[in-house]
Parts: sequence; C-alpha cells; structure tokens
Amino acid sequence: MSLIKKNYTEEQFNIINIKIHSKEENKQALYSQMINQIFNFTDFYAKIGNKNGLVLKKIFKNPISKSLLGSEFDELKHKSYEIYECEFIKYKIEDEKDKHYDTKLKEIKPGNPNAVVKPNAYEISFYFIPAIHRILLPINSKATPKQVELFFNEALLKIYESERYFNIDIAKSVDEIEKIFSFKTLDKLQLEISYTNDDLGDDEKLFMDALLKESNVNKYKAEFDSEKKESLNLDSKLIKGGIELSKENGTLKATGTNSFDNKVVINTKNEFENFKIKVKKEINPLISILQDSLKKWRL
Repeated sequence: MSLIKKNYTEEQFNIINIKIHSKEENKQALYSQMINQIFNFTDFYAKIGNKNGLVLKKIFKNPISKSLLGSEFDELKHKSYEIYECEFIKYKIEDEKDKHYDTKLKEIKPGNPNAVVKPNAYEISFYFIPAIHRILLPINSKATPKQVELFFNEALLKIYESERYFNIDIAKSVDEIEKIFSFKTLDKLQLEISYTNDDLGDDEKLFMDALLKESNVNKYKAEFDSEKKESLNLDSKLIKGGIELSKENGTLKATGTNSFDNKVVINTKNEFENFKIKVKKEINPLISILQDSLKKWRL
C-alpha cells in the first residue's frame, strides 16, 4: 500500500458577520467600500478596556477570478471575488509623549525597552470577504471576537447615524446549538436575532428570515415558554427557524431537560464557532479560503 501524504493544512477561524441594512444588490461593492472607508479614517481607534487600543493598520485587496475557483462556482454572479488581507494593531495606550502606536502615521513605536510587558503593540492578521460580508479571525488571536465586534461597531457609528442601520454578530457554536435537538423537552427559549443578508439556509431559517425582513425588524427579541407538561415544538418553523437563524445572526438561551430528566441550559452568548478551512499546499492559500467560505454561504 502506498502512503498518501496530506496535501493541506487546517486553519481555524472565528467568524464575525457584518450586515448593513441597504438595498444595494452588489454586496461585494458595498462591503468593499465599507472596509476602505474605515481604513481611511484619520486617527481612529477603538478603546479596548482601559489600557489598549485597536486600530486597522493594513488592508490589501486580492481579486480572485471565478475561473480559478472551479466549475462548481460557475453559478455565482461575479466574475471575480475579493478577499482582503487585513491587519489590526492592538497597542498599549500611553501618554502623548510615549505612544506605542502612532494612529496617524500607522507606525509602531518601540516604547520602553525595559518594560515588564513586551511587546507594547501586536500585529493581528485577519481576512475580510466582502461578498459574504464576513471577517475570518484566526483562533487564539491577540484580539478576541468581542474586541473585533466592538471595533467595527464603533467604526460603523462614524458612518451611520445609529445601530439601527447595521448589525454585527459573532457566529455561535453549531455543536452547542445542535444539543438542543437532543433535549427530551424544550421548556423555554430566549432569542435575540436579526435577519441575514441573503445567506443560504433550510426552509425554517428562510421562513424566519423573510418574516423579519418584511416586518422591517432590525433586531428581534422573543421569549417562548412551553405549555404545561408540554415541550416547545422543535419542528415548527417559528422555533426551529429562530434557532437556525441564531447560529450566525444572534444569540439564544435554551432551557429544557435531558433523557435523565435533568435540567439543561444552553447559552450561546460566549460560545463561538470554529470555522475550519483546509488550505491546500499546492495553490494560493487565498483560493482555498475563498472556496470554502463561498461554499458555506453562497452555494
């Protein structure tokens, strides 16, 4: 038997889903404009806690021809798809005389070489794909998904009047959410969800998505309690659709019982999805990342 060598490496990402409430049909152009606009802000950073700042230092657009992605992508509408290589800087905020990062010149300063905590600034790489309006942040980054969410929330508030015009959601753990479907009874379900920007999904998810869109609802909060001695119906479009939508467009808290009649609670607020991508060794890694991302959200 001949040995078959693995021809790929596996990379894992947290997913941050940015949704601007716009009727613009060309999502790629809309979100490409967004990332460029944020990058061109002068002297802008988001304050992370009391001691750190987060700033967008670099973006580099890579247009990938659809022909390089393979024949299965022929049905997609754009001739090429963009993937941005981006870089945050997370730095210590000091007084004006000893800045560790110059937000105007976008240059790192060495700071005090004798400082106990070194380095004083971290470079943090990530990807942004405008057509699916998602950030791919490597797992165990020096910036957390919550910090990236905060950065883009503050950045978009410099563009739009209020949060009514956009939503930012961190994709939640699918494995954690799927545990709900093994409950003996689902007694209570709390949802906080928003609609998608034309993501794919099953009938129940699309049903809930359509309801929110036609109702002009920016964010939907609901609490469902089961009737006495009954379980919420996990096969209903309302319940299942809300659960499915929460995976990448909100949060949920579910309370029920397992097969041993023990109380079980699932709260996805801080349970984030690890999106795994097989990066093939013999081709441009950006092509692998784009292929797997478009397969998940557009095919």
